[in-house]
Amino acid sequence: MTSLRGFLPLRQTVYSKRGDGRDPGTEDRERWCAVEKLFFRDFLAREYDLSPEAVEELLQDARSTLMNLLRDMKSAAAVKDWKNLSRNAHQLKGILGYLGLRDLQDLARSLEKIAASGEEASASYWQEILLPGLRNFLDQMDIS
Repeated sequence: MTSLRGFLPLRQTVYSKRGDGRDPGTEDRERWCAVEKLFFRDFLAREYDLSPEAVEELLQDARSTLMNLLRDMKSAAAVKDWKNLSRNAHQLKGILGYLGLRDLQDLARSLEKIAASGEEASASYWQEILLPGLRNFLDQMDIS
């Protein structure tokens, strides 16, 4: 399976710098997000031989599942239920891998291991990185 590793983080370079050193501005960011959305959908269509309609259905299902997992992970972390946080991170890791999002999958893998060890401070740290990253991805991909 191919992945999107390296492509989506490229956005940070585009957002942070222009050839002339100026802030890229809203227009450049919006243009780049539009490219990412098309690329991501095209990636899924090719990887799984899906029609555009099937890609949208897959993304709707993935969003619903991801939102439920995020809610469950937040609840588990709030009550320091590291076993459930680890289990949810394991499920998240699989979904992200299926979607080809290797960088986020690596964060989920790390959270799974850290939560399984019961390291409260580390699990909280990874949760603070992983959850905002997922929400950012969902927002940018316009999966609603």
